Formats: sequence, C-alpha cells, structure tokens
Amino acid sequence: MCMDKPAKYVRMSSNTDMKHVITLLTDYWQLLDPHRPQLVISVTGGAKNFQLDGKKKAIFSSGLIKAVKSTKAWLLTGGMYVGIMRSVGEAVNQGQFIVKIKRKTIFAEEREQMIRGIRCLGVVPWGYIDKRDILINKDLNSFASVKYKMKDKVDRHKPVSLDGNHTHFLFVDDGNRNTFRGVDDFRTRLEEAIREPEPKGLGLPVVLLLLDGGLDSIVKCDMALKRNIPIVVVAGTGRAADLLAYAVSMTRHTHRLKNHKEQLSRRINSTMPELAGYPKKQKRCVHLLLQCCNKVSMITIFNINSNEEMDKYILRA
Repeated sequence: MCMDKPAKYVRMSSNTDMKHVITLLTDYWQLLDPHRPQLVISVTGGAKNFQLDGKKKAIFSSGLIKAVKSTKAWLLTGGMYVGIMRSVGEAVNQGQFIVKIKRKTIFAEEREQMIRGIRCLGVVPWGYIDKRDILINKDLNSFASVKYKMKDKVDRHKPVSLDGNHTHFLFVDDGNRNTFRGVDDFRTRLEEAIREPEPKGLGLPVVLLLLDGGLDSIVKCDMALKRNIPIVVVAGTGRAADLLAYAVSMTRHTHRLKNHKEQLSRRINSTMPELAGYPKKQKRCVHLLLQCCNKVSMITIFNINSNEEMDKYILRA
C-alpha cells in the first residue's frame, strides 16, 4: 500500500489461527530483523473524539518513542487515522528512522534494503476501512501496490481512513460492516500468541497502554489482566483512563474498593457521561473496575500532567 510511505497489509478472517499470523509477521514480513524486540506496546483508548494537544501531546510522543527506541519495541494499535491511533502515528512519524539491512533473495544472493526502524502494526476491522475496495488485489498471482489517500473528516457511523504512519496492517474480516467492533478477540489472541513462549509463540513481553477510552477500553483492560498482561494507565487523558486510575488509587488507599461502589458509580457519571441513563452499563462498568483492581499490582499509573517521563513507567510495568 502506498500512502506517503509504503505499508504492508494482509486481509484475513477473524478466526485465523494465530500460528499463521505469527508466521506472517516473522517469516514473510521479517519483523524480527534486524533486531528482536524486547517489548510490544499495545495502545488502546479514545477513538473518534479523542486528541492530545500541547504539552500532553509532547509528553506522550516523547515518552512513547523513548520506550520504543530503548527496547526496539513493536507498537500495536487499531490502525485508524483518528483518536489515539492517530496520536501514535504522529509520534511514530516524529521518531521514525531508517535502517540498512542485508537480506537474501530467492536466488540466495544478499541484497541491501532500507527499512523503517519503528514497527507500528494496525489491527483493523476490514468493514470499517474507508475506500477498502481499492485495497483488494484482483490478481492473486502477484503483489499489488495501491495509492491510498487519507481523509481527515470523520463522519458518524461511517468508515474511517487508515493511518499512514503505521508500517503494517492486519485487516480482520468478521463479516460486519461500518462498525469498529469485531477485532477485540482477534487482537487479544494476537497479544497472547506474541507473549507465548517459543516455539508456539514469540516469547515477547506485552504491555497495554490506556489513554482515555470508553467502556470497551475497560473491557479490554480486564481481558488483558486476566491474561497477566500489565497495564499502564495514562491518567489525565479522560474517561476510562481517569476512572481506572481513580479506582486503583482508592484500592491502594483503602484496600476495600467494594465498600465504595456508590462513590465509584458517582464517579462514572461525571467521568463517563455517555453511560448516564444506562444503569446496566454503569453496573457492568463498576463490576469491571472491581475485577481490574483485583490485580492492582499489575496496573501502573502515569499522570500525564506531572513532570515525569512516561517511558520510565512503561519500562517499569
């Protein structure tokens, strides 16, 4: 795919066996070359209406790229040109660098190639991609190069453009159209496969980074913790991140978060107003927060309004 920069992509079923995905990443895309990553940072949170500005954006971008460069980390996002995914892409664009490597051709000859040093993978719902039809390769016997133009405008309940600063995309097709949901299970299985020891997996540590986000983000945090994936919550970015940071703080101070359900419910109303008037969703949110705080030792809180550096919190998680 050719936006401002070339990116590789593959479309696959949502129930694809992870051993095939790992083979794609390692054997075909050769993402372990020239250096094996020491970490995978999976970023989740606010989508369409979220954006970082000014000092917060600078702190996030600087901290993320420092963490990536010091560990040769891969980045994993939802791959769209909106919200936190776009913020990650902008950070990658600022910190990107070129590496020269030597690879053998099919004729066993060594050839020098230029590749991007920061690997940023987007796991994207196929049915939610704007102009997805042009991405279909009609000749299965050859590789296709596509010029893809990103669109700034985001319309409600309409497909969204891909982010041009990502280096690789996995387009996940579950049959649904015009909805971002449907890839969470696939992405969770991918994170598990990345963490699983060799030879079945890659044996790489994974950390989940949360900024802003809604109820779906808290669900993802709960799923990550159940699989022993540590979380770094970026407090001060709003909604789910601030709510989880508050719940963690209460747990560490009182050790009895269950006794503060009413206080937590009030906090949900003020922090996540989209849940106001939906008692079942609010109740589920409280339940998920309690679940997350059962593994409070695996949750690290970074306050983006502080004068500290985010990369230290990511590497400490």
